[in-house]
Amino acid sequence: MKLLSLLPFCLLLASGCSSEDASSPEGPSPDAASVDGSLTDSSSDGAMTDAPPDSNLTSDGSVLPDSTADSVVAADAASDSPDPSKPRFFRADSLWNTPVSNEPVQWYDIPAIRSGCWYVNYQAYSNPVVLGADSDPVVVVPAPASWGWPATELKIHVPSGVTGATGTDGSLVVISDNVAYDFWQFVRTSETTATVVAWAQANIITGTGWADPNAGKAAGIRAGGSAGLAGEIYGNELTEGIHHALGIAAVIEISGLGGEHRPPAVSGDGPMEGLRLGIPPSTPKPAGLSVQGSHFWDALVTYGGWLADRAYGSCPILFNADPRSVPQADVDALHGDIDKIRDHVRIIDYAYPYNP
Repeated sequence: MKLLSLLPFCLLLASGCSSEDASSPEGPSPDAASVDGSLTDSSSDGAMTDAPPDSNLTSDGSVLPDSTADSVVAADAASDSPDPSKPRFFRADSLWNTPVSNEPVQWYDIPAIRSGCWYVNYQAYSNPVVLGADSDPVVVVPAPASWGWPATELKIHVPSGVTGATGTDGSLVVISDNVAYDFWQFVRTSETTATVVAWAQANIITGTGWADPNAGKAAGIRAGGSAGLAGEIYGNELTEGIHHALGIAAVIEISGLGGEHRPPAVSGDGPMEGLRLGIPPSTPKPAGLSVQGSHFWDALVTYGGWLADRAYGSCPILFNADPRSVPQADVDALHGDIDKIRDHVRIIDYAYPYNP
């Protein structure tokens, strides 16, 4: 595959490459000096910075009430999903949907990735996903220029009462008309108005879930420029099967994954965004895994996971599950197995760089 020149785009997004510590009362300030003069980018990418299970952070389930419009039907998902009754977002040839076995790879190890607990974000610093239906209120969002997208006034359907996650990231993904709008610090100010500090968007049918280096626009507010929806555990996937790669955030201080980002990521804030992890296919599956742990294992064997963001806390590796659609019991079951799975994860080294 031809490697495109990504440097101008990386410079353009530089100010979006700093994450927020979940323990900090305030979010990061934009670094205007590092931004191209033609773009004001005030984004951050801390959506995968939830605290470990012993945190005193509260769940945001009470803030984001259930809605009958929350389930994405097959018509709103990729039409080439392995099972038409289960949604898979983005194109079939997206790297989020491409099996590891389709590519020539070598495996190597960074033992520090197993230096502590692994965790699934599901609380205050989660990344809630909501489907806007025609019957929902039209919310006017004055969106600033960010991540290559110009300032604009968005008018999107958002169910009543829905606002961003309770952590200071205030993350929220709103799917409307096959477009996933990725918001940072989304604050619902009324039934029909909201404010955001940063945003980006990606088409869930025709998009790849990664930034477009040609257009200079990110797919989402993750540090690598990928969509927040990409790689997220959604709906009943933990009990019915995960047919895509997993999104990963890393704490560089303990994971050993610090370094320059690489394609398909177009930007970074410390970890090697664009790095792929997985489980070598010849590895025996541990005995006694729950259904949820078994499906999680299968996803890491088949699709692996892409490092998309930076995190803070005591767990070196974090994943993301949608608190609006994934049952708490499924996340709890996975947490019971995740350390058994963690021990077998390795780094994937490709013979050539990717062009998403």
